[in-house]
Amino acid sequence: MCYDYITAHDDVRSDRHGPISPQSSLNILPSKLSSIQQTFHDDGFFLFHNAISTIFVSHLQSRLEHVLRGRFDRGKAPDKMPKILTDNYDENNNNNAPLGFRPHNSKKRVIQIINVHKCDAGFREIATCVEIGRMVGQLTGWNSVRLAQDQVWAK
Repeated sequence: MCYDYITAHDDVRSDRHGPISPQSSLNILPSKLSSIQQTFHDDGFFLFHNAISTIFVSHLQSRLEHVLRGRFDRGKAPDKMPKILTDNYDENNNNNAPLGFRPHNSKKRVIQIINVHKCDAGFREIATCVEIGRMVGQLTGWNSVRLAQDQVWAK
């Protein structure tokens, strides 16, 4: 189930609705399901615009910076991740380079993290979101879905 998420700065539940945007495209109308399934079958993917709220995406971007520095709010590391960064990332500082990139390590191309849901509550919320699971079931025609693993690829 997707819950309202609370940051360390929130004292009470807000009117935000977790990862799913209020105007989400994940709610598939029965009249469009067949054509969406056909596109998925033909192309191997289907793009849902505005499916995840921009507020939640910003939250995940910030959390990714913490994960890359070994700050795991669930107490353990993901199954695979790059070497932990040792710089002093400060989410209140606008001069931070994204994903820890600095001139000395700018040759790195892609960051991969496997099973980030094991170490971070925000990523767990999106990876186990009921609404996303329901949409996947509708799209594939399956009665149930399970999370095998999640991956973050970032550049």
